[in-house]
Amino acid sequence: MRELDRLKTVQAVVDGQLRPGVDAANAYAPAFITDFNARFAKVPRSDFNAHRPLRGDEDLEWIFSWREWRKASASLTRDGVEDAE
Repeated sequence: MRELDRLKTVQAVVDGQLRPGVDAANAYAPAFITDFNARFAKVPRSDFNAHRPLRGDEDLEWIFSWREWRKASASLTRDGVEDAE
């Protein structure tokens, strides 16, 4: 089975199970994860762990965030809007 076909199949199954709501999705998640891992998990080529300890000067909150500084003009703030009253 091609990778794209496999993903479409998984998406269709998951979508059907998640539609009823958050509680149904949370109840379904453990069974889905177990089944997914049983079908698609792969054994690593090597047992070598290439991770390294986090340095003291590394801040993951900063590294894994997207930040854009913006300035809102007066027309986009409550102070810049005339009262309709």
